[in-house]
Amino acid sequence: MDQARYHYHYVPVEWGFRFGGRYMDSHREVIDAYAAAGWRFAGVVRTGIVGEGVPETADLVFEWSLADGLVPPTLPVVSVG
Repeated sequence: MDQARYHYHYVPVEWGFRFGGRYMDSHREVIDAYAAAGWRFAGVVRTGIVGEGVPETADLVFEWSLADGLVPPTLPVVSVG
């Protein structure tokens, strides 16, 4: 059986505060930039939690298939924050 191999890249992001709740919108720019470069969005890992389990920071996880010996492209430059 041929086993797929992937390269993973983690991009740290922070949630912000707004009256009445939390917000985070920089993640959309990051996801769009990585998708345009050929990376697949694989998920989110919360890395910091405050208060009653409210996420404060997270890693956006992207993957690149190493099929056919292809190497991951240059990482996009995205300004977060």
